[in-house]
Amino acid sequence: IYGNTVIVGAPDQDFNNEFSQGKVYMSDKAQGSDWPINMFDSQQFLVSDAKQLDRFGYSVSLSENVFIVGAIGVDSNRGRVYIFQRSPTMGWSPTESAQLMATDRYGTNFFWPLCLDI
Repeated sequence: IYGNTVIVGAPDQDFNNEFSQGKVYMSDKAQGSDWPINMFDSQQFLVSDAKQLDRFGYSVSLSENVFIVGAIGVDSNRGRVYIFQRSPTMGWSPTESAQLMATDRYGTNFFWPLCLDI
């Protein structure tokens, strides 16, 4: 949660008949009201290179203009981090602006952000 915005990862979300690709939901709370009850009514984020068992949304971190999402299943469990940005005029971009991977991509790294103050 950052201010009036909440972001929720759903790493086992299936779509297009592919298991555990993952999805992220974002919702804003209107000033003076409660949080929305149904997250499916919120903005949803997928990644451009989604594959079965990526588990996008395993971890999430949110700031005012950036959020990052961990996907531990990418590349045989080596993991990847996706960065999304908010434009002052266009709002949140529906696609990632960058992807981060560990340089020592051997074995099973499970590379993802645990917690980030951005």
